[in-house]
Amino acid sequence: MSSEIPGAQLAEFYTQVRVRLCATMSGLTAEELATPVPGCPGWTVKDTFGHVVGNPQDGLAGRIQGIPDEEFTSGQVARFADVSVADMIASWESTEPQMAPVITAIGRNIAPIVIDAHIHEQDILNALGRNEARDVPGLRWFVEETRSDWPMDIPADDFEVIRARLGRRSLAQVSAWPWQGDFDPSFFIFGPRDDDLVE
Repeated sequence: MSSEIPGAQLAEFYTQVRVRLCATMSGLTAEELATPVPGCPGWTVKDTFGHVVGNPQDGLAGRIQGIPDEEFTSGQVARFADVSVADMIASWESTEPQMAPVITAIGRNIAPIVIDAHIHEQDILNALGRNEARDVPGLRWFVEETRSDWPMDIPADDFEVIRARLGRRSLAQVSAWPWQGDFDPSFFIFGPRDDDLVE
């Protein structure tokens, strides 16, 4: 990602995704919370939300160094296993007064936490069979960055680009796009998946 973006704008993206995702989670049934999330194999909807809620807690406590690994994120999920969704929402909301100025001050170097929340919002929505929030400011910014950074045209729609770049599509799916020339697997930031995921 090469272009500059004001930290305050990233902070606003993060606030927006928090408000949306908390509203989504607050209305779910126990069955919906236990729904497996295809974008995050092995996790349920509630597990995925636990990871998202854990990120600002761990970031503010200085426990995140670089991109968290599977062991770290599994610990986040375990930490919230017996916590109610209402308390998880309250926990995330309680970090807002600290997170907003941190994101504003650090700017693009902390963009991964903003992108992570957006991609997991889509993981949760897609697990629930919902196709909301696909054209929101935070995702529009990320896809613009992705398209501008990649050295050739990316022959897919914006949603597919976002999902593929962050490991929600298989190598077979993405290499089958009508690329001009050979597909470069370094396109994937995370992934690719082993199996196809169609949303």
